[in-house]
Amino acid sequence: MRCGSVNVDNLDPDSFDSTGNTNTSESCSGVLASFSTNVVAIFSSEGCVSSGCHGNGSQSGQLSLDANSGGVSQVFTNVTSNNRVDTSSPSASKLLRKPLGLDNHGGQKQFNSVEDVNYTTMFCWIQGGAKND
Repeated sequence: MRCGSVNVDNLDPDSFDSTGNTNTSESCSGVLASFSTNVVAIFSSEGCVSSGCHGNGSQSGQLSLDANSGGVSQVFTNVTSNNRVDTSSPSASKLLRKPLGLDNHGGQKQFNSVEDVNYTTMFCWIQGGAKND
């Protein structure tokens, strides 16, 4: 079965805990999840800040991830506004669901699964309170 651009038959049901979260606090043990160091770097490595996506003056989906134009603090404000981050249920966060292909993204799928190292880093940052650190 397909849900958007994701074949949900490939999602491992054992990767979800009883609340529907795709990771647990145990999986975040030892994960470096600083916004300014790790999360912003993911936006670059996944191509999110490229022209035509969420960078270089483009604001696809009204989300600008371009740290060069407004600084990391502005990117943090952009990311944590408009219900994009849900610290009470991290896997429900649009910031994770859209690049995983579970919600309409408009762009390409960025994470292959909930086990993707970049997904896990962002999940752990959100679970840790989504701090501007």
